Amino acid sequence: MLFQRMMERRGYKVRLAESGDEALEILARDPAAFDLLLVDYNMPGLTGIDVAREVRGRHPGLPIAIASGFITDDIRDRARELGVMDLVFKPDGVTEYCTVVDRLVRQA
Repeated sequence: MLFQRMMERRGYKVRLAESGDEALEILARDPAAFDLLLVDYNMPGLTGIDVAREVRGRHPGLPIAIASGFITDDIRDRARELGVMDLVFKPDGVTEYCTVVDRLVRQA
């Protein structure tokens, strides 16, 4: 995957999940191994907002960003209420993801 290769070239270790449930399982196995959660809004099972809600309750200090191809005011408001630190508009491309990841990891 292009995103994974770009992040690894920048020195990040990337774990990919096929669904929101899988992302929660991976995070639960070793939460200290993660500096950031970047989750897609539209995934099988749980939405990115659902995953953010679960993660925020279990790991309140973990920075969270959500990517979506369609960011509505409702998504933006719900993300803000959950303390999601950034929303990434998917068509902006991999460079935007890299910028967001770099910034949020430095802030953590």
